Amino acid sequence: MTKRDLLNRDRQDAIQIDLSKNDQIKDCHDVRCALDNLFVEGNGVFHAYILSKYGYNTSHYPKDIAKEFSKKDLSVVIRALESQPSFYQKMYANKQLILVDEEKVSIKKGTIANATIEIFSAWQEYDEHMKEYIVFHELAHNMSAKFEIHKNWRWDQFSGWEKEGKRWNLNHPERVISEYGKASQSEEFAESVSSYRYSPQKLKDLDPKKYQFIKNAVFYGVEFLEEKNCDSVTQFKVINETLNNVQLTSEVVATATQNNKCTIEHFRYFFDDKSRINEINECVAKNALMNYFDRNENLAMGLLYENLENYSKYLNFQVPSKPEIYNDRNEIIRDIMIDNTDLFFTRFKEEYLRFSDGGGCYSIFGSLSTTLKPVTSLFYDYEYAGYLESSIKKFCHYNYSLLKEDKDKFYLKYLESRPKH
Repeated sequence: MTKRDLLNRDRQDAIQIDLSKNDQIKDCHDVRCALDNLFVEGNGVFHAYILSKYGYNTSHYPKDIAKEFSKKDLSVVIRALESQPSFYQKMYANKQLILVDEEKVSIKKGTIANATIEIFSAWQEYDEHMKEYIVFHELAHNMSAKFEIHKNWRWDQFSGWEKEGKRWNLNHPERVISEYGKASQSEEFAESVSSYRYSPQKLKDLDPKKYQFIKNAVFYGVEFLEEKNCDSVTQFKVINETLNNVQLTSEVVATATQNNKCTIEHFRYFFDDKSRINEINECVAKNALMNYFDRNENLAMGLLYENLENYSKYLNFQVPSKPEIYNDRNEIIRDIMIDNTDLFFTRFKEEYLRFSDGGGCYSIFGSLSTTLKPVTSLFYDYEYAGYLESSIKKFCHYNYSLLKEDKDKFYLKYLESRPKH
């Protein structure tokens, strides 16, 4: 349910708004009247329709830098939204899509915030077809960012982008669909997706592999080469049929366990709460299934990743909860902790032990996450030293007397308390 309304107020409160407090709508007694008075040209119904059906908030009220869309432009926005695959059309509950008034803000042309799709007023200089393309291009960014489709290993293989240090270089500019697509990985992906929708033959001729990937991973089999293709069905039926028969072996699941997709679940389990083993199992199951489809069915699960629980009833396997599955990851964590014992006691002072258990534990381990960040970041894509700090402080509260007696014994007992598998 959308949490905010067109005026950027809490939706629950907005249902019972006091219309008399707004000069524009103080004489209104129903929503239609309020919408007609809040927006020019009777555009309120358009805004409400877009928010309700697609989850995009095109109202100019939430943002000071926004200007109001015309009715004609709102029709263009609706066409672009309709051009998305139907299963992407309600990815958000209240994603802002605004027309930026460049007189009110100084922003580089083309800048887009993660929380907002920003269309700049120069957009109005184009014809309706180009306007629709521009909006769809920005929607393609959202498809990519939401499900990280552009980070799929197969796309990396043939996209032509290669990382050198912190820079990404384009090795095959001749295979990029437009000049604008050469600006960055994300722009190329958005341009390729847009080309698939509006000039599919051009993309297919230029790079058949990219075309096929977008067909499978983004549009799930729907093509637009001919008008009759627009009615083609998606591959969800194939997915469902495959799920009924898929067999994931322990080896496949173990492989999924060893990648970095479930790092945060491992950290929570190891440093926070041993009862959270089910979170690891669920994460591993999802990734094993994604890997299966990606490598066996040429489908990057993208959209389905967040909805895999709906398919769990089809899974014909149990995630094996065996020591060897989790042992490697947890042993790495344990080795880090053993090799960096001194870092745990960087702030250790004998006088802190005179404090109460709460004061002493906080004084000694209170900034441990900052101290250990460089260490944890060497071994993991993400830094979760905060889990470690929380874990050892909690352990300290229950074992403060041992810390006072012998900090080395305290540390060994702490390590022994961490799950070994």
